[in-house]
Amino acid sequence: LKEEGFILFYEIENTDLNKKVIKVGLKYSSTGKSIIQKIIRKSKPSKRVYVQKSEIPKVRNGFGICILSTSSGILSGRAARLKNVGGELLGLVY
Repeated sequence: LKEEGFILFYEIENTDLNKKVIKVGLKYSSTGKSIIQKIIRKSKPSKRVYVQKSEIPKVRNGFGICILSTSSGILSGRAARLKNVGGELLGLVY
């Protein structure tokens, strides 16, 4: 999300030995509206959604991103198309 410009920053803090906290700085437009309008989870433990490299969706004609879990790691839809890989469709952000 940081590479695509949806958030300002993120920090991972260790509070205890087994507990970690992720702090995320959200990004807002000049009018005070949030950049992230909606986050949709597509794949669930009960129903996994897999897409081939030719079936990777374009979200809002390129103004949003899809997040994929591939053999090359967690990638955005654009990066997965460039690497020519498919995988599990985790969610959409726009």
